[in-house]
Amino acid sequence: MIPTMPNDPPRSLAEARNREGLSQQDVAELLGVHQSTVSRLETGKRDPNLDLIPKLMRLYRLSWDEMYRLLRKARPNAS
Repeated sequence: MIPTMPNDPPRSLAEARNREGLSQQDVAELLGVHQSTVSRLETGKRDPNLDLIPKLMRLYRLSWDEMYRLLRKARPNAS
């Protein structure tokens, strides 16, 4: 795996989570969802509810552009 610099944008939702020092369980508790929901979001098996997007952005300190890119990357074939 190619190392990233601290100021580089994260390449995945999991990387964004890890940069904040959070586990999937931590994120689940902060968002009020099950840990499997966080896992499915990270693997692209589930799209986030619209109310989760701004919460994830604040939690991971992401801009709209970064969040959109990460969600599209997790689900490249989604329409």
